[in-house]
Amino acid sequence: MKPPDEIRAAILKLAETRGPTKTFCPSEVARGLDATHWQDLMRVVLSVKAGKLLPSTLLQKLGSYSRKNRLYQAFRELGYVVRTVFLLEYINLY
Repeated sequence: MKPPDEIRAAILKLAETRGPTKTFCPSEVARGLDATHWQDLMRVVLSVKAGKLLPSTLLQKLGSYSRKNRLYQAFRELGYVVRTVFLLEYINLY
Protein backbone atom coordinates (compact mmCIF):
# COMPACT_ATOMS: atom_id res chain seq x y z
CA MET A 1 0.00 0.00 0.00
CA LYS A 2 1.21 3.47 -0.80
CA PRO A 3 1.54 5.74 2.22
CA PRO A 4 -0.84 8.73 2.33
CA ASP A 5 2.15 11.10 1.92
CA GLU A 6 2.98 9.46 -1.41
CA ILE A 7 -0.63 9.76 -2.54
CA ARG A 8 -0.72 13.41 -1.51
CA ALA A 9 2.54 14.07 -3.37
CA ALA A 10 1.16 12.43 -6.52
CA ILE A 11 -2.01 14.54 -6.38
CA LEU A 12 -0.09 17.76 -5.82
CA LYS A 13 2.34 16.94 -8.63
CA LEU A 14 -0.52 16.29 -11.05
CA ALA A 15 -2.28 19.49 -9.97
CA GLU A 16 0.93 21.49 -10.42
CA THR A 17 1.54 19.96 -13.85
CA ARG A 18 -2.00 20.76 -15.00
CA GLY A 19 -2.08 24.29 -13.61
CA PRO A 20 -4.53 26.12 -11.37
CA THR A 21 -7.35 26.35 -13.91
CA LYS A 22 -7.40 22.68 -14.94
CA THR A 23 -9.00 19.67 -13.28
CA PHE A 24 -8.19 15.97 -13.23
CA CYS A 25 -9.96 12.76 -12.41
CA PRO A 26 -8.99 10.76 -9.31
CA SER A 27 -8.53 7.77 -11.61
CA GLU A 28 -5.51 9.50 -13.17
CA VAL A 29 -3.81 9.57 -9.79
CA ALA A 30 -4.85 6.01 -9.02
CA ARG A 31 -3.43 4.74 -12.31
CA GLY A 32 -0.16 6.49 -11.53
CA LEU A 33 0.06 5.03 -8.05
CA ASP A 34 -0.95 1.43 -8.59
CA ALA A 35 -1.23 0.66 -12.28
CA THR A 36 -0.80 -3.08 -11.72
CA HIS A 37 -4.27 -3.41 -10.19
CA TRP A 38 -6.04 -0.74 -12.21
CA GLN A 39 -7.61 -3.31 -14.56
CA ASP A 40 -8.84 -5.36 -11.58
CA LEU A 41 -10.44 -2.25 -10.08
CA MET A 42 -12.11 -1.32 -13.35
CA ARG A 43 -13.41 -4.85 -13.86
CA VAL A 44 -15.18 -4.67 -10.49
CA VAL A 45 -16.47 -1.14 -11.13
CA LEU A 46 -17.88 -2.15 -14.52
CA SER A 47 -19.55 -5.19 -12.96
CA VAL A 48 -21.30 -2.92 -10.46
CA LYS A 49 -22.26 -0.49 -13.23
CA ALA A 50 -23.70 -3.32 -15.38
CA GLY A 51 -25.74 -4.60 -12.44
CA LYS A 52 -23.88 -7.92 -12.26
CA LEU A 53 -22.58 -7.12 -8.79
CA LEU A 54 -24.47 -5.26 -6.09
CA PRO A 55 -22.51 -2.58 -4.24
CA SER A 56 -23.56 -4.16 -0.93
CA THR A 57 -22.11 -7.50 -2.07
CA LEU A 58 -18.87 -5.79 -3.02
CA LEU A 59 -18.59 -4.09 0.36
CA GLN A 60 -19.36 -7.35 2.13
CA LYS A 61 -16.69 -9.23 0.17
CA LEU A 62 -14.08 -6.51 0.61
CA GLY A 63 -14.84 -6.40 4.33
CA SER A 64 -14.22 -10.11 4.65
CA TYR A 65 -10.92 -10.05 2.71
CA SER A 66 -7.62 -10.04 4.46
CA ARG A 67 -6.05 -6.62 4.73
CA LYS A 68 -3.15 -8.09 2.74
CA ASN A 69 -5.40 -8.83 -0.25
CA ARG A 70 -4.16 -6.81 -3.24
CA LEU A 71 -7.64 -5.88 -4.48
CA TYR A 72 -8.61 -4.71 -1.00
CA GLN A 73 -5.45 -2.59 -0.83
CA ALA A 74 -6.04 -1.16 -4.30
CA PHE A 75 -9.58 -0.09 -3.41
CA ARG A 76 -8.35 1.41 -0.15
CA GLU A 77 -5.72 3.43 -2.01
CA LEU A 78 -8.31 4.62 -4.50
CA GLY A 79 -10.43 5.70 -1.54
CA TYR A 80 -7.51 7.75 -0.22
CA VAL A 81 -7.21 9.47 -3.58
CA VAL A 82 -10.91 10.26 -3.83
CA ARG A 83 -11.01 11.56 -0.26
CA THR A 84 -7.92 13.73 -0.76
CA VAL A 85 -9.25 15.22 -4.00
CA PHE A 86 -12.58 15.95 -2.29
CA LEU A 87 -10.83 17.69 0.60
CA LEU A 88 -8.63 19.74 -1.74
CA GLU A 89 -11.69 20.86 -3.71
CA TYR A 90 -13.57 21.68 -0.49
CA ILE A 91 -10.68 23.73 0.87
CA ASN A 92 -10.36 25.55 -2.45
CA LEU A 93 -14.05 26.60 -2.29
CA TYR A 94 -13.63 28.47 0.99
